[in-house]
Amino acid sequence: MIPILYENKPVGTLEAAQDGLFTVFTGVCEPVCGDRLRLAVFGETARGYLGLMLPERDGKLHLRKRLTRLERSALPQPILFAADEAWEAPEAQRPEPEPPAPQAPPDVLWLAAPDGTLTTSDGVRTFVAIPAERAQLPPGAERLLREIGGRRYLVFPR
Repeated sequence: MIPILYENKPVGTLEAAQDGLFTVFTGVCEPVCGDRLRLAVFGETARGYLGLMLPERDGKLHLRKRLTRLERSALPQPILFAADEAWEAPEAQRPEPEPPAPQAPPDVLWLAAPDGTLTTSDGVRTFVAIPAERAQLPPGAERLLREIGGRRYLVFPR
């Protein structure tokens, strides 16, 4: 069962069931927003219009929609909830973009240390390069990989 929301409160339910080659959506909700409701289904980042809910004799809004597999593929997966088509999602907290990876100047002289690391300076900052085959890469560290003298290194500012 998929909840039908109005002003972020559940007011009804939407069910999806297979009927041969079709997916049948059946929805019932309270008439909280008038005598019609343009129903859309929502996923994490997408929405898809399903149809117009209309009142029936019981005073509730109803919808029955049969979709082919092709029509069904246009809807978000998974469907999290249903709501009025005009509903706008509140702005989610977007993660801060990652700062750009530190870049040592391309034409610099790297000094080798006995442990296999390299160091250089651009006059403002100092950079250290660790051989990539000796380092265990944490997630996201691929952006620190550089090729120096035909060998792969992880480059960090000091």
